Amino acid sequence: MLINCTQKGCLQQTEAKLDRTTNEVTCEACGNVIENITKYTKKALSDIGQVSRSRSSQPFQALCQQCNKNQPLYTEEERAFCKVCNTQVHISAAFMRGLKEYEKGQKKDNKKGKKK
Repeated sequence: MLINCTQKGCLQQTEAKLDRTTNEVTCEACGNVIENITKYTKKALSDIGQVSRSRSSQPFQALCQQCNKNQPLYTEEERAFCKVCNTQVHISAAFMRGLKEYEKGQKKDNKKGKKK
């Protein structure tokens, strides 16, 4: 759905995205919030999937039931825990193996950084 940006200096017709957490519509061209968007337009953007997706900057995240959102994990004694609230998170065996390999790589990188 194309929407006209209301910001001075932009005023372009763009495929604006709805941010579901803030319920604001942002312009794809300039990145600013577009004002005066009706709730019906926001609902339509949500229905067609024209929403901004958060990009995970950290690998090996899973849904934490306590935090109710995807959080980075760490392992202790064959179990995975949320790095934010330290709640145990149940993950598959394959995911656990990958997480352990990732942590081994992180430890090696940290040791290399300390020697320099």
